[in-house]
Amino acid sequence: MPAVSILLVLLAQSGTPVPQQAAAAAATGFRPSGSPAELHDLGLLARLRDPGVQAVGFSSYDRTGGNNDGFNGTYSRIRAEDGNSVLAEVDGPGVVQRIWFTHTSGEQPGLLDRKQEHVKIYIDGRDRPALDVPLEMIFSGTHPHFPRPLVFEGSGGFVSYVPIPFQKGCKILVEGLGVRFYQIGLVKLPAGADVTSFTERPGPEARAELARAAALWSQPGEYESRELASADVAHYEVEGLASSTHQYALRSGPATIRSFEIIPAAGTEDAWRAARLRMVWDHDEAANAAVDLPLGQAFGWVEGSGPYQSLLLGERDGAWYNRFPMPYHRQAIVRIDTEKPLKGTIQVRTVRGVARDAAFFHSVQRQSIPARAGEDFLWLKEEGRGHFAGVLLMTEGKAKLPYWLEGDDQFKVDGRLAIHGTGTEDYFNCGWYALQGRLDRPATYAVYGFPVYRNRGETWQATAYRWHLSDPVPFARTIEAGIEHGGDNTVAADYRAAVSWYSERPGPLRTVY
Repeated sequence: MPAVSILLVLLAQSGTPVPQQAAAAAATGFRPSGSPAELHDLGLLARLRDPGVQAVGFSSYDRTGGNNDGFNGTYSRIRAEDGNSVLAEVDGPGVVQRIWFTHTSGEQPGLLDRKQEHVKIYIDGRDRPALDVPLEMIFSGTHPHFPRPLVFEGSGGFVSYVPIPFQKGCKILVEGLGVRFYQIGLVKLPAGADVTSFTERPGPEARAELARAAALWSQPGEYESRELASADVAHYEVEGLASSTHQYALRSGPATIRSFEIIPAAGTEDAWRAARLRMVWDHDEAANAAVDLPLGQAFGWVEGSGPYQSLLLGERDGAWYNRFPMPYHRQAIVRIDTEKPLKGTIQVRTVRGVARDAAFFHSVQRQSIPARAGEDFLWLKEEGRGHFAGVLLMTEGKAKLPYWLEGDDQFKVDGRLAIHGTGTEDYFNCGWYALQGRLDRPATYAVYGFPVYRNRGETWQATAYRWHLSDPVPFARTIEAGIEHGGDNTVAADYRAAVSWYSERPGPLRTVY
């Protein structure tokens, strides 16, 4: 039998236990308002969304199931209007959370027909657009409402995460018929939602929130907040043999983990990465851990990646960090199972209390070696209430180029197709893999990136991440999310993923994937 060393550390007892389903029963749930605070307040990610919040995606995907996702413009508008292209249109209150384009063609840089065509965003049924500027301007960082790096052009993609709220409806139109590849993600809100509609010139409060978010996204490794400044800090010194188990019980709840760090001793980094991390909430069974994956993946590490910093996972000054907020009502157990001897420090910051609509954090590994022909690589299939929060996707195949990146992402929510993407690198906010000056090398940003993109001789390796910080995909009953491998699920490649989401349940259903 393997040697087992169980280290049980109890922190100071505090707080009053509450029922574990309090999140679902105590409040209707969080409703996005379109405030730029949703771009920098990491704690909001852990709040269950109101069941009436619905994710809606518009894109140029091929409606026939093929790979014509914008190459000739067949599906690059929902309709033509006076010689222009309507890309998205909804009624009622909501928030546009993400806008993505890529270069119109592989041969020439730029969007549309490169004639400085305008994007026009009509809010609340008004005849005059709330925004009427050249499309490329909103990604340039020169508009006061769209500061970098909340908007960005790089790695082949043009992306904006600046929220555009509306009370009675929204229509997004671009001049001409030159649109090719695009994606627009938004949420529809319940009637009566408290939303202040977008105006072209942000007010003082919005400017301050945009500036705060832009500063954080510019240096994602430097994250600090009032919560972290007042957090309780627990240190655990770890020195373990091969095949040993180390288990820690955190302070009694209600509490929220706001930062989880590993500081490996020199020379033990590989041993830490190979260890297994499990986390259990509120006395759930250890076999049903909400977090269950290789420890390195829990902090964003993947083979071939150098140190990088994103908002939620990364490495800073020799410390690996995970900043996904992790609420629990009664107890949290952290367990590490080693394969090799290791040594280092665990540091956990917790704050007292949880939001009334707090959800439980989940993160698990999925893999298909190789991906099954004719089937999407499934990220998540769950029942209940929660929201998809992000994915670290690792792919490798025997090919001269990563042709499997032609595969589209799909999110089926509560029995409907909510989101259908236009390509793997598009989902990760990049574009045109393998073309010089576009996705042709590793690149990392605050909430997305390709930390690995390389030719290994006999194989090609591509690894990417995207965190849905301000645009999680909520589900009230069911979700099925995944991605194609190639345009028709026939390109052979090995697929692995570390998938993160929030749920009203402390443990996952353990669907067989």
